[in-house]
Formats: sequence, C-alpha cells, structure tokens
Amino acid sequence: MVPVPSIQNELALLLPFSVGEKLLRGLVHCAACGFTMSPATTKKRCGTNYRYYRCTAVDRGGRDACPVRYVPAAELERCVVDELRKLGKEPALLDETLQEAERSVAASLARLKEEARRLQAEERRVKVQVARVFASEATGTLVSGHLAELEERQGQIAARLVEIEAESQRLAAVTIDPVEAKRALALFDPVWDVLEPRERERLVRLVLERVTFDGLKGEMAVAFHALGLKSLAAETAGTTAKLKRVERPAAVEVAEEVA
Repeated sequence: MVPVPSIQNELALLLPFSVGEKLLRGLVHCAACGFTMSPATTKKRCGTNYRYYRCTAVDRGGRDACPVRYVPAAELERCVVDELRKLGKEPALLDETLQEAERSVAASLARLKEEARRLQAEERRVKVQVARVFASEATGTLVSGHLAELEERQGQIAARLVEIEAESQRLAAVTIDPVEAKRALALFDPVWDVLEPRERERLVRLVLERVTFDGLKGEMAVAFHALGLKSLAAETAGTTAKLKRVERPAAVEVAEEVA
C-alpha cells in the first residue's frame, strides 16, 4: 500500500490539472466499504472549484454508509501518477509489478479454465435433455417451449465458450519484456505535464486496472493491467528519442501514437 498524504487544507482539493479532468474515473474503489468512488466537483461561495472522488455507497445509503465518504482528487491522482513514474525508474519496483501482473494473468487463466469446464459439463447435460425430448416424441406447447429454452441455453453456452477461448489466447500471449516496459513507462515522466486531460486519462486507463483507496489508513494500492502494460510497451517501442522533445507539438504527436 502507498501512503496518501493527509489533507490539512481545503485548498488541496483544487483542480490540479484542468477543469473537468477525471483522470481515475471508473478505477477507484473504496477499501472501507468495497464500493467504487466516482469523480465529483463542487464550487465554493468564493467561486473556486474543488474536485474529489466520492464513495458511491454514500450516494445510495447516505453519509453513514461509508466511514471514508470522499478523497481529494489532487492528492490521490498525484500519488497514482508518482507510482507510474517510479515504475520507469526503479528496476526492483518494476520487476515486482511485472511479477504481480504475471500472477494476475495466471489467476485469470485458471478462472477461465474452470468456467469453461463448468460450461462444458452443463453443455453435455443440456444435450442429453434435448435428446430425451426428441426421443419421447412428445408434442404440445409445453414441450416446444422447453425445447426452445434448451436450445437457447446451448447457444449461450457455445457463445461464451468462444469468448473464453479468445480471452484465454490473449492472456496466454502476454509476455512483457522488462526493458520494453521500462522504456514505455518512462513516457509518463517527460511528457505528462504537457498532455491534455483526455491524453492523460487514455494513458492511465491503458495500464491501470484498479486503484484501491483505504481512507481509514490513508493508503492506496494500484493494480496494473498486464495486457495494457504489454500494449504500451509495444506501441511506444522506438519512440524514446521523440519523448525527449517536450515542446507542445511533439507531446501531442507522441500522445496520438500511443492512443
């Protein structure tokens, strides 16, 4: 878990990048209650805009539904970006992250394999039931309806098995070269400050799977997307020289290549 600096002043809620940016939209989860945390903006009487991530448990059940309720956007986003920057600079941290990504891929493959096994067993049972219906030579509305339900389920199972096979193949192909990953993650440091909000959000979504915020301990944990790390490494291969040019036009060019 990574410590998130405590907020002693409301000014820490000020928009850190630009009005309307929602860098971690859909990625933040509250460790205290398990609900997601959605971006929100409020305006004080002085006219100043403040941004924060609000626990959706509060939206559904009121203020007492979660002991954390919200986290200032500026500090949380800064901590997340700092973690991304560290990955490109600290070999040990990068190795640990890649190992965790590999474990995540292995766990996902195991889950998919188990789901496929259950579906294949169900598929066999459904086929037996269909055969029995035909063998009975029974007729009528109830029989026709039951047969239609069985055939519909057969189609659903077949479609899901195709999806599982495709997803399993994608995951099995994930092999991340540490050197390429380091070069790709170095992208965040030289150009981050000059990227547009939509470009930042696209990069973050490419490599992050989940951000868990523990408001009771003031800590956060970041989970990286293995496929996203591989994609980022592949898309930014050979662009190291371009990343050294941080003028605005060059930054836009790099961001468009990564998108």
